[in-house]
Amino acid sequence: KAEVKAEVKAEVKAEKMEEEEEETDPSLFVRALCALTKGSGGGGGGGASGASSQASAQGETELGGQGRRKSAGRRAGGGAIDVDSSAAPSDVALDGGGGGGGEGEYASRLGALSINEDRVAKVTRDRAYSVAFLPTSDAVVVAVGDKSGNLGIWNYTSQRSWPSSDGVLELTPHRATVNALEFDPANKQRLFSTSYDGTVRCFDMGAERFDLAYETPHRSTHSHWLQHSCLTPDGRGLLLGDSLGYVTSVDLRSKKVVWQGDCCEKKVQTVSLSPTAPHLLATASLDRTVRIFDLRTSPSATAATTGGGGGKATGVNAPGSADYDPPAFKALATFNDSNSVNCAYWNPTGTCVVAVTQSNRLRVFHHPEKKEKAAETCVAHDNQTGRYLPVFHASWDPKNASALVVGSMNKSRMVEVFALTSPQGKQEAGSPTALQRVAKL
Repeated sequence: KAEVKAEVKAEVKAEKMEEEEEETDPSLFVRALCALTKGSGGGGGGGASGASSQASAQGETELGGQGRRKSAGRRAGGGAIDVDSSAAPSDVALDGGGGGGGEGEYASRLGALSINEDRVAKVTRDRAYSVAFLPTSDAVVVAVGDKSGNLGIWNYTSQRSWPSSDGVLELTPHRATVNALEFDPANKQRLFSTSYDGTVRCFDMGAERFDLAYETPHRSTHSHWLQHSCLTPDGRGLLLGDSLGYVTSVDLRSKKVVWQGDCCEKKVQTVSLSPTAPHLLATASLDRTVRIFDLRTSPSATAATTGGGGGKATGVNAPGSADYDPPAFKALATFNDSNSVNCAYWNPTGTCVVAVTQSNRLRVFHHPEKKEKAAETCVAHDNQTGRYLPVFHASWDPKNASALVVGSMNKSRMVEVFALTSPQGKQEAGSPTALQRVAKL
């Protein structure tokens, strides 16, 4: 009996030591990420970096103790990427340029891609709701937010340095769904996350901590939550869309609300700033609209305190306070749909906005700031994901202003790549473009 007890005790001790060795040290992991960002020129202290040093102890969360986890485990990978034979590359060309070459070349490059088990990892424990890639060509690092408030970071480039975890680190900065993720364009070592728990947090990799960037005064209520966010190009400001139809502008340096406007009749699904004209804001809403706003006419903090307009709150106070009634913010242009609109995003050149609608369409508005003169390209697309899956959002190819990626309900499950195309030789004549599927992944 004594020998058996000794053997069992030794086995338990060995297993415990093995588990400790398999744990991913979050500090070492994050330092490796910082090295990648410095290599891409993103380690500078631009944007709202001053806000980190001013963060109160209550608003800071140290990284230590949050990131230790065992391997998330791989999922059986494998698959193929096919060029859609219906694309007819010889008869059409990509419209709008953007460095992607012709459609035939673009489709061929997509068709040459492949996937295997080494390129598949389980990054979060629960259903993924948001994704962001580190904006650099030197490394592949992806951040994923899930339904339970977890943030998973997959360092694919250096995953062999972390074999026990597949190069994945999981943190828990929020208490509810992480619905938006974005790297600071002025400082790649800073990752902003927005959550249904009413907070926006900044993961400062250099400081190895989470800073509280913003907290809605309605955080404790179930009738109001943050739905989506986007950073300004300089990284100093943040725009938030919420469940009441409000859009809020926050100065990340002072962490104060600059202005707040009543923009939509119902929930704001997404907010997106034009990369070339950052005064143009696109919103998608549950009220079945895509709206374009000129932020140069936004309600200022001074004007906003003189009176309300939305009728969704009572009392008048400073913008961002719980009893503040934001004034109506009139849209520059409004495009209606028969059903709710999942998202509306500007393309990399700021010439188009893509909308994914519950009316089963992909709609692309060309120069939507031109109002009724704006042209539209539309294609039928099944967007009915059901109640147990996140809705589809489209994402533009950052290297090609004419191509976008969106999920698919086709069987087998796939991701589809669409491109804006026009007949050869007629692009300069301003001929109408078509939205055509060029690949399926």
